[in-house]
Amino acid sequence: LAGADPGIVLSSSDGDIWAVGSAVVDFPAGLLWDGTQFVGAGVSSIYESPDGVDWPDHPTGISNWFLGFCYAAPYYLCTSIYGKVYSSTDRYHWTLHQTPTSAQLRAIAYGDGVYVAVGEAGTIVSSPNLSDWTLRNSGKNYYLWDICWADGRFVAVGYEMGNGFALTSTDGVTWVETRFM
Repeated sequence: LAGADPGIVLSSSDGDIWAVGSAVVDFPAGLLWDGTQFVGAGVSSIYESPDGVDWPDHPTGISNWFLGFCYAAPYYLCTSIYGKVYSSTDRYHWTLHQTPTSAQLRAIAYGDGVYVAVGEAGTIVSSPNLSDWTLRNSGKNYYLWDICWADGRFVAVGYEMGNGFALTSTDGVTWVETRFM
């Protein structure tokens, strides 16, 4: 499954042959499998699909753009502009969680009891419970585009002055830089 601008969802059973699904109205902030179906987040809608081809939308009533999207059972999480994080257990009713930044948050991940969101100007915020957020020092002033939790660590990626870089952390608090070309 892959999403592309302007709101096109592609699906493939083998990775070689791809089919274009029904057009999604707004650009997908993220696509995922939640264990029962595919779920996508767009500008202000949630899309659900049992087969990755048909994508009916469910407007959220939230006027802010969803920029990042992940599933950390039991929560669906979306990041947004102005330091906002939204959570939902059913994809229909959303709770706003304001972080201590006004930066655009581009992505969010969950691991080892910690939620971490990243975004513009090297912004990193973390929370143990979605209510108490702390601004962390990334040591960067450039955009952090994405984050994931894998093998016991968070990995956030960005791009600075022609070079890509990654920041890693085992706790969401202390971050170490790795550069790559």
